[in-house]
Amino acid sequence: MKTVVSLLAVAGLAAAASAQTYESGGASVNFEVWNGSSWANSVDIAPGGAVEWRVRVQYTGTRTDLTAMGEMWWQGVFGNVDNTGAGASADQLGSWLNAGTNANGIAGSMVPTADGSNGSALSGYGRVFSFGLAAMQSSNLNILTSFRHSAGANGAPAGEFIRVAGSGSTVWAPSIADTAAGTSTANTISIQRGVQSNQTAQALNPAQWTGGMNVILFRGAFIASDDTALRTVSLGSDERFLRRAGGNTSTDNRRYIAWQTGAGDTGTGANGHRTFANAFNGASINIVPTPASLALMGLGGLVAARRRRA
Repeated sequence: MKTVVSLLAVAGLAAAASAQTYESGGASVNFEVWNGSSWANSVDIAPGGAVEWRVRVQYTGTRTDLTAMGEMWWQGVFGNVDNTGAGASADQLGSWLNAGTNANGIAGSMVPTADGSNGSALSGYGRVFSFGLAAMQSSNLNILTSFRHSAGANGAPAGEFIRVAGSGSTVWAPSIADTAAGTSTANTISIQRGVQSNQTAQALNPAQWTGGMNVILFRGAFIASDDTALRTVSLGSDERFLRRAGGNTSTDNRRYIAWQTGAGDTGTGANGHRTFANAFNGASINIVPTPASLALMGLGGLVAARRRRA
């Protein structure tokens, strides 16, 4: 009997060892902008100017046996944008690689790894190699898309935003509180049709795998309108846009990033490791008019004041 009990105990330990594990606060999601010489959290550009941006994810937890980032479904948000085109045009994002299909798990259709590190302007933007395992295509309503939200449209907060997600995620993701006791299919879709940045297991396809616990997932460009108003555009995200651990009726509301635990693991299987309550570090794009523009703005104000007095 003791032998049987011992064997059962060992079996139980083995099952526990192979279970999906969770860690709170184990990663940071960093939105960064190119300041001309390095990646930073703030940059100044002139009206009509452009800036390169990227998403970098880093494991900051306590595990030392993890091998690579496996999966993160996310959405990026630009706030305080010019959606109206007060100047000649509205704020814009750089064009997506391959006309939006962007990285069907094919090396040549992703942004090269090296371009995740340099700040040069690219001919097309999107997921960085090798984080394009999941196809973003029309068949699952998940073409890489930018959505505009004005004055609370489609569930967004008040203000002016551009949101980066899959084409099926037409509404703003619900708050964490709204999904704590389970959520609707529509809410689940709005989350799970975000940008899918995930890679294969090393053993399955070494050529389609990138190791490391501090990796670049995405590259983009932001082009400001020529509106000469002084403003700051924010770039970032939060945990509401990450993939939810539980199903629609589940109370498991943890929003996670998956990490690979070995060569045969994608990070999403039974042996994977997930971090939740992750840190989000945003970036700022300061639209700063040139001295000449400021002088014209001041002159315009002076003329208007004189007209009012007249």
